[in-house]
Amino acid sequence: MVAPRVIYPFCTSEGSGLGNSINELKAIFPDTEIKLGLAVQGSKVDKADQAVANWLEQLNLI
Repeated sequence: MVAPRVIYPFCTSEGSGLGNSINELKAIFPDTEIKLGLAVQGSKVDKADQAVANWLEQLNLI
């Protein structure tokens, strides 16, 4: 039995967020579960610790 695949998308950007990435991932990996994504503004990435922690908590990964 093959374990189901799961993608946790994240990126940095300067305004576009995840853009169309979720739809593109679904098209490329139709049998994969795409979880809630996180986009961090690139200019604020050095202060993103709490945003990442909150995201991981939402996903029940920590």
